[in-house]
Amino acid sequence: EKFKVNGHRAAISSLAFHPVFNMIASSSDDASIIIWDCSDSDVKQDQYIRAHTNAINQIVFDTNGKLLASCSSDMGIKIWKFDNPMKCLKTLTGHEHLISSIEFSSDSNFLFSASRDKTIKQWDVSSGFCKNTYKAHDDWVRSISLNDKSSLLVSCSDDETIIVWNVDKCEIKNQITGHNNKIEQVLFVKSEESKRCIF
Repeated sequence: EKFKVNGHRAAISSLAFHPVFNMIASSSDDASIIIWDCSDSDVKQDQYIRAHTNAINQIVFDTNGKLLASCSSDMGIKIWKFDNPMKCLKTLTGHEHLISSIEFSSDSNFLFSASRDKTIKQWDVSSGFCKNTYKAHDDWVRSISLNDKSSLLVSCSDDETIIVWNVDKCEIKNQITGHNNKIEQVLFVKSEESKRCIF
């Protein structure tokens, strides 16, 4: 252990390293986001944001680190301008249950979200409008991941299936079965050697 820091008042749900700066964002069931400034000698709290009205389930940076997105059990998604102080640019609403997973497209133009309402949504970041809704799972969609070109989206669910989606056509490319219980996490490996793999 090199550092140990405290600041949240409930379970910590998600962590995200900034892609450019030595900073970490953390989210919590206490509905807050904390930005931590990291160095080789210290980690200190840089910002504390009361971000949502219910537990935050995930936070993600876009490719350049200019935007931070958060999703919550309050059924909302917020897009933040990463600055000091942080500024909420948009609040996205449309899901009918808690939102469990989010991810930016590789060009940062779109944000994808998965929800307990059994759907996945594709949001236009600049306008805040929902572009597409993906429906095929029969239960809570727990996690989503995009491949390196954002041409494929993979999702997993409590219905014990994994679905690979063609993003441009908004249709199923493949459906994978084999687990005998809910699947809570799925991940595309974004590397040249293993970019075809899903975990």
